[in-house]
Amino acid sequence: MGYLSINVKELPFDAKGDGKSNDTKAIQEAINAARKLSFCKKLAITVLIPPGDYLIMDSLMLPASGSKRETVVHLEGYSGGSRIRGDKSFPEGKGLIEWERDFDLNIKCDPDPT
Repeated sequence: MGYLSINVKELPFDAKGDGKSNDTKAIQEAINAARKLSFCKKLAITVLIPPGDYLIMDSLMLPASGSKRETVVHLEGYSGGSRIRGDKSFPEGKGLIEWERDFDLNIKCDPDPT
């Protein structure tokens, strides 16, 4: 299995990590892109979260793992420098990160251009 990384601050995701902007969509889109790449290309994908204060308004959904899963997505931050936190309006009783089951059932892989 190969390896690749996606940075949440790079385009097209463009997370700010400034502690004020809502970074939920940017981080979730990076996770979703990583999930698709991992599933379709059989790669282990790391979603890089550079130093910053990332504000989210709802749970980030990560693909659940297990012995039969072929999708591998990791979140990786920087010690003492990357922080994900819920906004004051974050839903009570939900985790910042939750595990999504059956995440690969609806993924459509693009045809290989070769």
